[in-house]
Amino acid sequence: MKILKLIWLPIVAAALAVIVFGSTSVSNTQLNQKKLENKISQLEIKINNLEEQLQNQGKVLGTSSFVAPNQSEPKCPEIKFTTNRYLKNRGEDISALQCLLDIEKTEIFDGKTKDALVDFQIKNKIVPDKTAWGAGYFGPRTRKFLNEGVLIPYQKPKIAENTQPTQSTQIVQPSPQQPSSSPSVPQVNTTPSEPQPQPPPAEIPKKKATVEIAQIGSYQVELQDEDSAFSILLRAGQENNFSVKYTEYTGMGVFVDCLGGICSQNFGTGGTYWAFYYNGTYSQVGASLQPVVENDLASWKFETW
Repeated sequence: MKILKLIWLPIVAAALAVIVFGSTSVSNTQLNQKKLENKISQLEIKINNLEEQLQNQGKVLGTSSFVAPNQSEPKCPEIKFTTNRYLKNRGEDISALQCLLDIEKTEIFDGKTKDALVDFQIKNKIVPDKTAWGAGYFGPRTRKFLNEGVLIPYQKPKIAENTQPTQSTQIVQPSPQQPSSSPSVPQVNTTPSEPQPQPPPAEIPKKKATVEIAQIGSYQVELQDEDSAFSILLRAGQENNFSVKYTEYTGMGVFVDCLGGICSQNFGTGGTYWAFYYNGTYSQVGASLQPVVENDLASWKFETW
């Protein structure tokens, strides 16, 4: 009996230990799980608060989502555009324009730049369509839109065509001498002194510039005050009997459409036009805005866009 008691007591003690340990382990597990659930609940509340703060911040910024400052995309260089630009022009301002148009920056106004500019002008209602006058031309209206955000309403320009004026010379005929009714006065014979020959006045050399037109000819034109490359072109046409047709743009000057019956065609890529060169260099301004001085050369070449 004593032996059985000795055997039974350890077994009972071990069983009790297992029961106590098991219950304690279960209790600890439940406690830890509850703590973990509380922490998760607290984290969810904090996440919700952060999301609400981010949404409010996005609304203040006027955006649908928040963008961290260090993740913002690089901006195009800030520049105020001041110069008319078109095909073949070069410059840093063209690179800035290409950046705004989101195309490759080459600093050259090429066909891709013109096409992208036309899309931009149509999208922002600067021109109604790609065939409109001024489409693809970086002029005052487009510059004002980019510089100041001001849209000047589109107006189709008036087309002006010069006509060859007829020069009329008024010849004044001397009036016939009327017989005098008064009595004749006796003439006194005097021997007048012989007039001394006077030297001819020195001729002041006239200042001239040259107008050179491909397929038509080259002409010397006498300069007048405040002459431009366009005004001497008109006088060359009047003096040498070839026609000049042009379109006048407010604030941009004139665009020459036809010279001697040879006209621009298919305005835009693939078409032809009269290109203006000043002293051998493709001009950065229109002919009506280019002053000329003695011995200047204003050339016109029929080229492809």
